[in-house]
Amino acid sequence: MLGAFFYILGAGIWLFILRIYPLSIAFPIASGTLMIGTTLVGYVMLKETISWFHLLGLALTFIGISLLALQVR
Repeated sequence: MLGAFFYILGAGIWLFILRIYPLSIAFPIASGTLMIGTTLVGYVMLKETISWFHLLGLALTFIGISLLALQVR
């Protein structure tokens, strides 16, 4: 029941976001942020190592998210 509640809540949040931003902007920002967040949680909580290639990928992802966010303005 709790899983269904959060699934429906997530769908509602997406519908709200899509009323404000087009999917071509919202989805890349959400997926890039998820990748950055997952990497940081793995580093902090699971003590995973992050290589220079990971850092470069995260930096490029952050730059891409920033460019998309600037386009929204």
